Amino acid sequence: MKSSLLVILFFLVSAPLYADGGTQISACIAALPSKGGVCDFRNLGAITAASSIVVSKPVTLLLAGTQLTLNGTPGILIQADNVRIEGVSARTELIQGGALGNTDVNRNVIYGSALRGLEVRGITFEGIPCSVPRDNNSGIKLQNAAPGSISRVWIANNTFTGFCLHAVLIQNAIDVDVTGNTVYGVSDGIRFSDVARGQILNNVIRDTQLPNDGAFTVAIGLDTNAPLDDGISYPDCSDVRISGNTVSGYVNGEGIMVHGGSAIVVSDNAFENVLIGIGVNPFSSTDLVYDVMVTGNSYVGTTTPGALTTTGNYGIYVGGGQETERPTYVVVKQNRIRQANEIVQSVGQGGIGVGYSSDVLIEDNVISDSMYNGISLMHPNDDLVIRGNRISNVTGTSANGLHGWLGVQTGSVYSNAVDSAACGYRFDVYSPSLLFGHNEATNVTVAVAGASNVGTE
Repeated sequence: MKSSLLVILFFLVSAPLYADGGTQISACIAALPSKGGVCDFRNLGAITAASSIVVSKPVTLLLAGTQLTLNGTPGILIQADNVRIEGVSARTELIQGGALGNTDVNRNVIYGSALRGLEVRGITFEGIPCSVPRDNNSGIKLQNAAPGSISRVWIANNTFTGFCLHAVLIQNAIDVDVTGNTVYGVSDGIRFSDVARGQILNNVIRDTQLPNDGAFTVAIGLDTNAPLDDGISYPDCSDVRISGNTVSGYVNGEGIMVHGGSAIVVSDNAFENVLIGIGVNPFSSTDLVYDVMVTGNSYVGTTTPGALTTTGNYGIYVGGGQETERPTYVVVKQNRIRQANEIVQSVGQGGIGVGYSSDVLIEDNVISDSMYNGISLMHPNDDLVIRGNRISNVTGTSANGLHGWLGVQTGSVYSNAVDSAACGYRFDVYSPSLLFGHNEATNVTVAVAGASNVGTE
Protein backbone atom coordinates (compact mmCIF):
# COMPACT_ATOMS: atom_id res chain seq x y z
CA MET A 1 0.00 0.00 0.00
CA LYS A 2 2.80 2.40 0.88
CA SER A 3 4.72 1.72 -2.38
CA SER A 4 1.59 2.39 -4.47
CA LEU A 5 1.09 5.71 -2.73
CA LEU A 6 4.68 6.70 -3.49
CA VAL A 7 4.21 5.97 -7.19
CA ILE A 8 1.04 8.09 -7.31
CA LEU A 9 2.78 10.96 -5.54
CA PHE A 10 5.72 10.73 -7.96
CA PHE A 11 3.51 11.23 -10.99
CA LEU A 12 1.59 14.05 -9.36
CA VAL A 13 4.79 15.93 -8.74
CA SER A 14 6.70 15.08 -11.91
CA ALA A 15 3.96 15.87 -14.47
CA PRO A 16 3.79 19.62 -13.70
CA LEU A 17 7.59 19.75 -13.36
CA TYR A 18 8.10 18.82 -17.02
CA ALA A 19 5.01 20.45 -18.53
CA ASP A 20 7.50 22.67 -20.38
CA GLY A 21 10.67 20.61 -20.63
CA GLY A 22 12.50 23.47 -22.30
CA THR A 23 12.10 25.64 -19.22
CA GLN A 24 13.50 22.88 -17.03
CA ILE A 25 16.45 22.18 -19.33
CA SER A 26 17.26 25.90 -19.47
CA ALA A 27 17.06 26.09 -15.68
CA CYS A 28 19.44 23.15 -15.34
CA ILE A 29 21.97 24.81 -17.67
CA ALA A 30 21.66 28.12 -15.79
CA ALA A 31 22.35 26.36 -12.49
CA LEU A 32 25.60 24.79 -13.69
CA PRO A 33 28.94 26.42 -12.91
CA SER A 34 30.72 28.25 -15.73
CA LYS A 35 32.78 25.15 -16.50
CA GLY A 36 29.54 23.27 -17.22
CA GLY A 37 28.33 19.85 -16.20
CA VAL A 38 25.57 17.32 -16.84
CA CYS A 39 21.84 17.88 -17.30
CA ASP A 40 20.08 14.55 -17.03
CA PHE A 41 16.67 14.44 -18.73
CA ARG A 42 16.52 10.75 -19.52
CA ASN A 43 13.38 8.61 -19.73
CA LEU A 44 10.84 11.41 -19.38
CA GLY A 45 8.65 10.41 -22.32
CA ALA A 46 7.04 13.19 -24.36
CA ILE A 47 7.88 16.74 -23.26
CA THR A 48 7.89 20.08 -25.08
CA ALA A 49 9.87 23.31 -25.26
CA ALA A 50 7.84 26.42 -26.07
CA SER A 51 10.89 28.53 -26.93
CA SER A 52 14.53 28.06 -27.88
CA ILE A 53 16.76 26.15 -25.51
CA VAL A 54 19.98 28.18 -25.31
CA VAL A 55 23.06 26.14 -24.46
CA SER A 56 25.44 28.75 -23.05
CA LYS A 57 27.79 26.49 -21.07
CA PRO A 58 29.77 23.30 -21.72
CA VAL A 59 27.01 20.85 -20.95
CA THR A 60 26.33 17.17 -21.51
CA LEU A 61 22.59 16.89 -22.15
CA LEU A 62 21.36 13.35 -21.61
CA LEU A 63 18.07 12.60 -23.38
CA ALA A 64 17.85 8.81 -23.71
CA GLY A 65 14.23 7.73 -23.67
CA THR A 66 12.86 11.28 -23.95
CA GLN A 67 10.87 12.73 -26.86
CA LEU A 68 11.35 16.51 -26.90
CA THR A 69 9.19 18.64 -29.23
CA LEU A 70 10.94 21.94 -29.98
CA ASN A 71 8.77 24.93 -30.89
CA GLY A 72 11.49 27.56 -30.65
CA THR A 73 13.32 29.22 -33.53
CA PRO A 74 15.76 27.50 -33.49
CA GLY A 75 14.89 24.50 -31.33
CA ILE A 76 18.27 24.31 -29.59
CA LEU A 77 20.78 27.15 -29.95
CA ILE A 78 24.40 26.19 -29.24
CA GLN A 79 26.43 29.14 -27.91
CA ALA A 80 29.11 27.30 -25.94
CA ASP A 81 32.10 25.09 -26.61
CA ASN A 82 32.34 21.41 -25.67
CA VAL A 83 28.65 20.54 -25.78
CA ARG A 84 27.37 16.95 -25.94
CA ILE A 85 23.79 15.92 -26.73
CA GLU A 86 23.34 12.19 -26.25
CA GLY A 87 20.53 9.75 -26.80
CA VAL A 88 21.66 6.16 -27.48
CA SER A 89 18.14 4.72 -27.29
CA ALA A 90 15.57 4.15 -30.01
CA ARG A 91 13.02 6.32 -28.23
CA THR A 92 15.19 9.41 -28.02
CA GLU A 93 13.69 12.07 -30.28
CA LEU A 94 14.12 15.75 -31.09
CA ILE A 95 11.01 16.82 -32.93
CA GLN A 96 10.56 19.94 -35.05
CA GLY A 97 7.40 21.51 -33.64
CA GLY A 98 5.13 24.26 -34.86
CA ALA A 99 4.79 24.96 -38.56
CA LEU A 100 7.31 25.33 -41.38
CA GLY A 101 8.89 28.74 -41.39
CA ASN A 102 9.86 30.72 -44.46
CA THR A 103 13.52 31.22 -45.30
CA ASP A 104 13.80 34.06 -42.76
CA VAL A 105 12.67 31.94 -39.79
CA ASN A 106 15.27 29.71 -38.15
CA ARG A 107 13.32 26.46 -37.74
CA ASN A 108 16.40 24.25 -37.54
CA VAL A 109 16.27 21.78 -34.67
CA ILE A 110 19.91 22.40 -33.64
CA TYR A 111 21.66 25.58 -34.75
CA GLY A 112 25.04 27.08 -33.92
CA SER A 113 27.25 29.82 -35.29
CA ALA A 114 30.24 29.87 -32.93
CA LEU A 115 31.37 26.70 -31.22
CA ARG A 116 34.36 24.48 -30.72
CA GLY A 117 33.54 20.95 -29.74
CA LEU A 118 30.03 19.65 -30.44
CA GLU A 119 28.96 16.01 -30.22
CA VAL A 120 25.46 14.84 -31.19
CA ARG A 121 24.77 11.12 -31.15
CA GLY A 122 22.06 8.55 -30.72
CA ILE A 123 19.15 10.93 -31.48
CA THR A 124 16.18 10.52 -33.82
CA PHE A 125 15.46 13.89 -35.46
CA GLU A 126 11.93 14.29 -36.81
CA GLY A 127 11.16 17.16 -39.15
CA ILE A 128 8.02 18.55 -40.75
CA PRO A 129 7.63 17.08 -44.27
CA CYS A 130 7.18 19.19 -47.39
CA SER A 131 7.04 18.80 -51.15
CA VAL A 132 9.03 21.97 -51.96
CA PRO A 133 12.33 22.57 -50.11
CA ARG A 134 12.67 25.53 -47.73
CA ASP A 135 15.82 26.88 -46.11
CA ASN A 136 16.28 26.93 -42.32
CA ASN A 137 14.28 23.75 -41.88
CA SER A 138 17.08 21.26 -41.24
CA GLY A 139 17.95 18.84 -38.49
CA ILE A 140 21.36 20.35 -37.69
CA LYS A 141 22.65 23.60 -39.19
CA LEU A 142 26.02 25.09 -38.20
CA GLN A 143 27.04 28.24 -40.02
CA ASN A 144 29.35 31.24 -39.66
CA ALA A 145 30.76 33.67 -42.19
CA ALA A 146 33.99 34.06 -40.17
CA PRO A 147 36.61 31.30 -40.67
CA GLY A 148 37.58 29.33 -37.60
CA SER A 149 34.40 30.02 -35.65
CA ILE A 150 33.20 26.39 -35.85
CA SER A 151 35.45 23.40 -35.21
CA ARG A 152 35.58 19.86 -33.81
CA VAL A 153 32.08 18.63 -34.68
CA TRP A 154 31.02 14.99 -34.41
CA ILE A 155 27.55 13.91 -35.55
CA ALA A 156 27.23 10.16 -35.21
CA ASN A 157 24.66 7.37 -35.17
CA ASN A 158 21.59 9.59 -35.45
CA THR A 159 18.46 9.20 -37.56
CA PHE A 160 16.96 12.08 -39.54
CA THR A 161 13.56 12.00 -41.21
CA GLY A 162 11.01 14.40 -42.66
CA PHE A 163 13.09 17.58 -42.90
CA CYS A 164 12.27 20.11 -45.57
CA LEU A 165 15.89 20.77 -46.52
CA HIS A 166 18.93 19.02 -45.04
CA ALA A 167 19.54 16.49 -42.35
CA VAL A 168 22.92 18.13 -41.68
CA LEU A 169 24.22 21.41 -43.14
CA ILE A 170 27.64 22.68 -42.00
CA GLN A 171 29.26 25.79 -43.45
CA ASN A 172 32.68 27.21 -42.68
CA ALA A 173 34.06 24.72 -40.19
CA ILE A 174 37.19 22.72 -39.39
CA ASP A 175 37.45 19.09 -38.26
CA VAL A 176 33.95 17.79 -38.93
CA ASP A 177 32.89 14.14 -38.76
CA VAL A 178 29.41 12.99 -39.86
CA THR A 179 29.41 9.23 -39.42
CA GLY A 180 26.99 6.34 -39.18
CA ASN A 181 23.76 8.32 -39.53
CA THR A 182 20.55 7.21 -41.25
CA VAL A 183 18.68 9.76 -43.35
CA TYR A 184 15.34 9.03 -45.00
CA GLY A 185 12.35 11.03 -46.21
CA VAL A 186 14.42 14.26 -46.20
CA SER A 187 14.47 16.71 -49.13
CA ASP A 188 18.26 16.76 -49.57
CA GLY A 189 20.73 15.08 -47.20
CA ILE A 190 24.18 16.04 -45.87
CA ARG A 191 25.86 19.21 -47.15
CA PHE A 192 29.25 20.87 -46.47
CA SER A 193 30.35 24.34 -47.57
CA ASP A 194 33.93 25.40 -46.79
CA VAL A 195 34.65 22.47 -44.51
CA ALA A 196 38.32 21.67 -43.98
CA ARG A 197 39.40 18.28 -42.67
CA GLY A 198 35.95 16.73 -42.92
CA GLN A 199 34.57 13.21 -43.09
CA ILE A 200 31.20 11.89 -44.29
CA LEU A 201 31.44 8.19 -43.56
CA ASN A 202 29.15 5.15 -43.51
CA ASN A 203 25.85 7.00 -43.64
CA VAL A 204 22.68 5.58 -45.20
CA ILE A 205 20.66 8.13 -47.19
CA ARG A 206 17.52 6.93 -48.89
CA ASP A 207 14.14 7.85 -50.35
CA THR A 208 14.01 11.62 -50.63
CA GLN A 209 10.56 12.95 -49.76
CA LEU A 210 10.44 15.10 -52.91
CA PRO A 211 8.26 13.91 -55.81
CA ASN A 212 9.99 12.15 -58.70
CA ASP A 213 9.24 15.10 -61.00
CA GLY A 214 9.88 17.74 -58.33
CA ALA A 215 12.99 19.72 -57.43
CA PHE A 216 16.38 18.18 -58.19
CA THR A 217 17.93 16.94 -54.98
CA VAL A 218 21.37 15.93 -53.64
CA ALA A 219 22.09 13.25 -51.05
CA ILE A 220 25.66 14.35 -50.17
CA GLY A 221 27.13 17.61 -51.41
CA LEU A 222 30.20 19.84 -51.22
CA ASP A 223 29.64 23.35 -52.51
CA THR A 224 30.20 27.04 -51.82
CA ASN A 225 26.57 28.07 -51.51
CA ALA A 226 23.88 25.56 -50.59
CA PRO A 227 20.55 26.03 -52.39
CA LEU A 228 18.02 28.33 -50.69
CA ASP A 229 20.73 29.38 -48.27
CA ASP A 230 21.44 32.84 -46.85
CA GLY A 231 23.25 34.33 -49.83
CA ILE A 232 26.73 33.73 -48.40
CA SER A 233 29.35 32.43 -50.81
CA TYR A 234 31.91 30.32 -48.95
CA PRO A 235 35.36 29.14 -50.02
CA ASP A 236 35.77 25.62 -51.40
CA CYS A 237 36.03 22.59 -49.14
CA SER A 238 39.42 20.97 -48.58
CA ASP A 239 40.71 17.64 -47.30
CA VAL A 240 37.31 15.90 -47.18
CA ARG A 241 36.72 12.16 -47.32
CA ILE A 242 33.33 10.77 -48.42
CA SER A 243 33.45 7.00 -48.00
CA GLY A 244 31.32 3.98 -47.28
CA ASN A 245 27.97 5.73 -47.71
CA THR A 246 24.86 4.15 -49.24
CA VAL A 247 22.44 6.25 -51.29
CA SER A 248 19.20 4.89 -52.72
CA GLY A 249 15.89 6.20 -53.98
CA TYR A 250 17.13 9.54 -55.35
CA VAL A 251 15.46 9.09 -58.75
CA ASN A 252 15.64 12.81 -59.58
CA GLY A 253 18.84 13.53 -57.75
CA GLU A 254 22.56 13.13 -57.31
CA GLY A 255 24.26 10.75 -54.92
CA ILE A 256 27.45 12.76 -54.30
CA MET A 257 28.03 16.25 -55.68
CA VAL A 258 31.41 18.00 -55.59
CA HIS A 259 30.95 21.59 -56.77
CA GLY A 260 34.05 22.95 -55.07
CA GLY A 261 36.98 21.40 -53.28
CA SER A 262 40.55 20.13 -53.22
CA ALA A 263 42.12 17.01 -51.71
CA ILE A 264 38.75 15.25 -51.92
CA VAL A 265 38.39 11.46 -51.73
CA VAL A 266 35.12 9.81 -52.81
CA SER A 267 35.52 6.09 -52.24
CA ASP A 268 33.61 2.86 -51.67
CA ASN A 269 30.14 4.41 -51.79
CA ALA A 270 27.13 2.51 -53.16
CA PHE A 271 24.32 4.03 -55.23
CA GLU A 272 21.13 2.28 -56.24
CA ASN A 273 18.08 3.72 -58.00
CA VAL A 274 19.83 7.09 -58.32
CA LEU A 275 19.80 9.44 -61.34
CA ILE A 276 23.43 10.64 -61.09
CA GLY A 277 25.96 8.77 -59.02
CA ILE A 278 28.87 11.20 -58.59
CA GLY A 279 29.34 14.65 -60.11
CA VAL A 280 32.69 16.46 -59.94
CA ASN A 281 31.79 19.76 -61.54
CA PRO A 282 32.22 23.43 -60.59
CA PHE A 283 28.90 25.26 -60.50
CA SER A 284 29.77 28.96 -60.15
CA SER A 285 32.57 31.00 -61.69
CA THR A 286 34.47 31.07 -58.37
CA ASP A 287 34.34 27.30 -57.71
CA LEU A 288 37.63 25.40 -57.94
CA VAL A 289 37.81 21.60 -58.13
CA TYR A 290 41.20 19.90 -58.18
CA ASP A 291 43.00 16.91 -56.67
CA VAL A 292 39.97 14.61 -56.47
CA MET A 293 40.05 10.81 -56.18
CA VAL A 294 36.92 8.85 -57.14
CA THR A 295 37.52 5.15 -56.56
CA GLY A 296 35.83 1.91 -55.58
CA ASN A 297 32.28 3.20 -55.91
CA SER A 298 29.33 1.14 -57.16
CA TYR A 299 26.44 2.66 -59.13
CA VAL A 300 23.17 1.21 -60.38
CA GLY A 301 21.07 3.83 -62.14
CA THR A 302 17.35 4.38 -61.88
CA THR A 303 14.64 3.34 -64.32
CA THR A 304 11.97 5.40 -62.53
CA PRO A 305 10.73 8.27 -64.74
CA GLY A 306 10.38 11.85 -63.58
CA ALA A 307 13.65 13.68 -64.32
CA LEU A 308 13.76 16.32 -67.04
CA THR A 309 15.44 15.37 -70.31
CA THR A 310 17.98 18.17 -69.73
CA THR A 311 19.24 16.56 -66.52
CA GLY A 312 22.47 14.62 -66.16
CA ASN A 313 22.07 10.84 -65.95
CA TYR A 314 25.61 9.52 -65.56
CA GLY A 315 27.21 7.07 -63.22
CA ILE A 316 30.13 9.51 -62.83
CA TYR A 317 30.58 12.92 -64.45
CA VAL A 318 33.68 15.14 -64.36
CA GLY A 319 33.31 18.49 -66.06
CA GLY A 320 33.18 22.24 -65.95
CA GLY A 321 31.61 24.75 -68.30
CA GLN A 322 32.44 27.67 -70.51
CA GLU A 323 31.94 30.05 -67.57
CA THR A 324 33.54 27.93 -64.82
CA GLU A 325 37.02 26.69 -64.06
CA ARG A 326 37.94 23.22 -65.26
CA PRO A 327 38.23 20.33 -62.84
CA THR A 328 41.92 19.42 -62.72
CA TYR A 329 43.87 16.40 -61.49
CA VAL A 330 40.92 14.07 -61.10
CA VAL A 331 41.27 10.28 -60.88
CA VAL A 332 38.27 8.04 -61.69
CA LYS A 333 39.47 4.54 -60.95
CA GLN A 334 38.10 1.05 -60.26
CA ASN A 335 34.44 2.02 -60.09
CA ARG A 336 31.56 -0.24 -61.16
CA ILE A 337 28.79 1.42 -63.15
CA ARG A 338 25.60 -0.14 -64.43
CA GLN A 339 22.39 1.07 -66.00
CA ALA A 340 23.33 4.73 -66.59
CA ASN A 341 21.38 7.09 -68.87
CA GLU A 342 18.25 4.91 -68.82
CA ILE A 343 15.90 7.81 -68.03
CA VAL A 344 17.26 10.84 -69.89
CA GLN A 345 18.54 8.68 -72.77
CA SER A 346 20.73 11.46 -74.12
CA VAL A 347 22.92 10.52 -77.09
CA GLY A 348 25.80 12.31 -75.36
CA GLN A 349 25.56 10.75 -71.91
CA GLY A 350 26.54 7.35 -70.55
CA GLY A 351 28.36 5.54 -67.79
CA ILE A 352 31.22 8.05 -67.36
CA GLY A 353 31.23 11.54 -68.86
CA VAL A 354 34.02 14.10 -68.98
CA GLY A 355 34.04 17.61 -70.45
CA TYR A 356 35.85 20.93 -70.01
CA SER A 357 38.47 19.30 -67.80
CA SER A 358 42.23 18.87 -67.56
CA ASP A 359 44.49 16.06 -66.35
CA VAL A 360 41.80 13.44 -65.78
CA LEU A 361 42.67 9.74 -65.43
CA ILE A 362 39.86 7.25 -66.17
CA GLU A 363 41.28 3.84 -65.33
CA ASP A 364 40.15 0.26 -64.64
CA ASN A 365 36.45 1.02 -64.40
CA VAL A 366 33.79 -1.58 -65.23
CA ILE A 367 30.81 -0.14 -67.12
CA SER A 368 27.84 -2.23 -68.25
CA ASP A 369 24.28 -1.86 -69.51
CA SER A 370 24.51 1.89 -70.12
CA MET A 371 22.43 3.69 -72.71
CA TYR A 372 24.21 5.14 -75.78
CA ASN A 373 27.76 5.43 -74.38
CA GLY A 374 30.07 3.70 -71.96
CA ILE A 375 32.45 6.68 -71.76
CA SER A 376 31.47 10.02 -73.29
CA LEU A 377 33.86 12.90 -74.07
CA MET A 378 31.28 15.65 -73.91
CA HIS A 379 33.31 18.83 -74.47
CA PRO A 380 36.99 19.79 -74.95
CA ASN A 381 39.40 18.09 -72.55
CA ASP A 382 43.16 18.33 -72.10
CA ASP A 383 45.56 15.60 -71.03
CA LEU A 384 43.10 12.76 -70.67
CA VAL A 385 44.34 9.26 -69.92
CA ILE A 386 41.71 6.57 -70.55
CA ARG A 387 43.07 3.08 -69.98
CA GLY A 388 42.18 -0.36 -68.73
CA ASN A 389 38.41 0.18 -68.70
CA ARG A 390 35.96 -2.65 -69.43
CA ILE A 391 32.75 -1.63 -71.19
CA SER A 392 29.96 -4.02 -72.13
CA ASN A 393 26.40 -4.20 -73.40
CA VAL A 394 25.90 -0.59 -74.46
CA THR A 395 22.34 -0.17 -75.71
CA GLY A 396 20.48 2.30 -77.90
CA THR A 397 20.77 3.29 -81.54
CA SER A 398 24.39 3.99 -82.54
CA ALA A 399 25.62 2.89 -79.13
CA ASN A 400 29.34 3.39 -78.49
CA GLY A 401 31.83 2.00 -76.05
CA LEU A 402 33.76 5.29 -76.05
CA HIS A 403 32.47 8.36 -77.88
CA GLY A 404 34.38 11.60 -78.48
CA TRP A 405 31.48 13.61 -79.78
CA LEU A 406 32.01 17.27 -78.82
CA GLY A 407 35.19 19.32 -78.59
CA VAL A 408 38.86 18.77 -79.30
CA GLN A 409 40.56 16.19 -77.06
CA THR A 410 44.18 15.70 -76.04
CA GLY A 411 45.71 12.75 -74.21
CA SER A 412 45.69 8.99 -74.78
CA VAL A 413 43.30 6.05 -75.04
CA TYR A 414 44.73 2.54 -74.70
CA SER A 415 44.25 -0.94 -73.20
CA ASN A 416 40.47 -0.60 -73.01
CA ALA A 417 38.03 -3.35 -73.98
CA VAL A 418 34.52 -2.93 -75.40
CA ASP A 419 32.11 -5.83 -75.83
CA SER A 420 28.64 -5.63 -77.36
CA ALA A 421 28.00 -2.20 -78.83
CA ALA A 422 27.20 -0.85 -82.28
CA CYS A 423 30.60 0.89 -82.34
CA GLY A 424 33.60 0.23 -80.16
CA TYR A 425 35.32 3.62 -80.35
CA ARG A 426 33.98 6.69 -82.16
CA PHE A 427 35.67 10.06 -82.67
CA ASP A 428 33.60 12.78 -84.29
CA VAL A 429 35.95 15.77 -83.81
CA TYR A 430 39.43 16.20 -85.28
CA SER A 431 41.75 15.70 -82.29
CA PRO A 432 45.23 14.75 -83.54
CA SER A 433 46.71 15.11 -80.04
CA LEU A 434 44.44 12.38 -78.72
CA LEU A 435 46.57 9.28 -79.21
CA PHE A 436 44.70 6.02 -79.81
CA GLY A 437 46.70 2.93 -78.89
CA HIS A 438 45.86 -0.77 -78.70
CA ASN A 439 42.26 -1.27 -77.62
CA GLU A 440 39.92 -4.23 -77.99
CA ALA A 441 36.43 -4.36 -79.46
CA THR A 442 34.32 -7.53 -79.67
CA ASN A 443 30.74 -8.12 -80.76
CA VAL A 444 30.58 -4.72 -82.46
CA THR A 445 29.47 -3.64 -85.93
CA VAL A 446 32.30 -1.11 -86.27
CA ALA A 447 35.47 -1.33 -84.20
CA VAL A 448 36.65 2.26 -84.69
CA ALA A 449 34.78 5.13 -86.36
CA GLY A 450 36.60 8.39 -87.17
CA ALA A 451 40.05 6.87 -86.72
CA SER A 452 41.50 9.60 -88.96
CA ASN A 453 40.44 12.21 -86.39
CA VAL A 454 42.87 10.96 -83.74
CA GLY A 455 46.57 10.23 -83.58
CA THR A 456 48.24 6.86 -83.26
CA GLU A 457 50.11 5.93 -80.13
